[in-house]
Amino acid sequence: MLEFIRKYSSSPVVKFFLFILAFTFVFCFGIMDIVRKYMGKDYLVKIGSVKITPALFKFEKDKKLNMLRNSEKNIDEKAETLNILDQIILENVIDLAASDFGFVVSEKTIEEYIKGLYVFRDDNGRFDKNRYNMVLQKMGMSEKMFIELSKKDIKNALIAAPFRFISTVSELGYYTKAMLEKRTLSLVELKPLSFVVAEKPSDANLQEFYTEHPDLFSVEERRSFRILELCESDLAKDLQISEENKKDYYDTEYVDKDSKSYEEAEKEIAAELLQEKLLKVTEDRTRDIEDALSSGTSIEKVAKNFNLKVIPVSDVDISDELQDSQVSYKKDAITVAFTTDEGTDSSFSESANEQGEKFFWLVHTDSVDPKHVEEFAKVSEKVKSEWIKSKQKELANAMAESLVEQVKSGANLANVASERGYTSVITKKFDREGNIDDGKDYKFSNAILSLYNEAFQKLKNEAGYNEVDGNVVVYQVNGLFYADNVDPKKEAELHGRLIHEFADGMLQEAVGSLSKKYKVEKNYENLNNEATGIDLGQFEGMF
Repeated sequence: MLEFIRKYSSSPVVKFFLFILAFTFVFCFGIMDIVRKYMGKDYLVKIGSVKITPALFKFEKDKKLNMLRNSEKNIDEKAETLNILDQIILENVIDLAASDFGFVVSEKTIEEYIKGLYVFRDDNGRFDKNRYNMVLQKMGMSEKMFIELSKKDIKNALIAAPFRFISTVSELGYYTKAMLEKRTLSLVELKPLSFVVAEKPSDANLQEFYTEHPDLFSVEERRSFRILELCESDLAKDLQISEENKKDYYDTEYVDKDSKSYEEAEKEIAAELLQEKLLKVTEDRTRDIEDALSSGTSIEKVAKNFNLKVIPVSDVDISDELQDSQVSYKKDAITVAFTTDEGTDSSFSESANEQGEKFFWLVHTDSVDPKHVEEFAKVSEKVKSEWIKSKQKELANAMAESLVEQVKSGANLANVASERGYTSVITKKFDREGNIDDGKDYKFSNAILSLYNEAFQKLKNEAGYNEVDGNVVVYQVNGLFYADNVDPKKEAELHGRLIHEFADGMLQEAVGSLSKKYKVEKNYENLNNEATGIDLGQFEGMF
């Protein structure tokens, strides 16, 4: 083909063919880039007049990911890619705002800032120029680029500074007090089984309930299997280490021969060589057994040929435990059996008993009885029982809803419960994390641990209900208690945390407003690209 084109290059037909080829190449591979640039769409994100191009983003992404890889072993690159884009937008929004506010970062400020970074200090805490150069080199960053990034960091701190020192003394005092608050609840426990269901279910009711709740009438999968067990002590019986092997090991491999004579090290060497040999024999034996099984040799013949113990297990579900007291790996064997198909073998596993004796074992799964829903005719009585239980729970929930509605009207839970024949109790004090004062063996611990989160979202005297341990618990916020004597260290720590939370929240609000001012615009066509590693679905809630 190429020879033909060279030979007839002056031919009008060949010239026309080359023109079409060139036009197609340009259109397919170059025209879209040209159009994007002409239309001003050659960016991922535009913040005001600042464009984050794909090339710039890739550079920033690779640089930041490398820094993360150097400091962390495992990173989620997909998640970090979005974080990096988020960070770049934030930096540029703040940089534009700082410029509008007239913030100028002087060379002296930059110098002091860089010298203050601990990563560039030597062991005596002084700035080390060599360390500075080494770190930048490791980061793959020029000094000029690092200085520009440092300027952005300083501007970021300047923008954030006012929020750190906003006068919120009185408000913070209140919130600190609120964070240390403890509460008590009035509880009324409604037991569904105590409710009487007057309605009699029809056959149609029961059939419908059976169809809608198959999980209530399903039979768990059961399996039968055999364990083939190989004991390490049986393999070690016939192993011996010759004198020649021990001396050769001492001369070539033994690391402490400068401090120990052969006679002193002989027992240690023999033990090491025996362990190495035992490991090799074990690997060979287990591999031979697995090969024999995979070739179709019967369990009985494999057990006889390799002197294995066979432990049969019949008709168990995954929650059962083996009754054989000599099997130290009961639960593990059942778990393995439930991960293999019928008629197949697992690979070898290793276990040890309390005496430290090792066993190597595998499981052959003989039969599997799949989980299924029993026929309606076989479980009709159970269907009726479960139908009644569901109705009892509905009645309990309806009673709980009624009690809560009365509390909303201004009634006291204890009083309205008493009127209906229920007894209420007041819990011990608990804090925002569910910690109970003297909560050891406390009867209502589970109720508090299930309810404390929603209880702290309610005002005093507000009520709600939820299911706890199969019962329906109605609660009302009873008492609010504030600590008189607070550990000063704990209070200072909490106070500082609140300041940062408030400051960060206000800064985020400010940056959100600034991002609208500077018109943060995302080019979704370019963002949805394999090169960026960004999934458009990740943009929910972003700038």
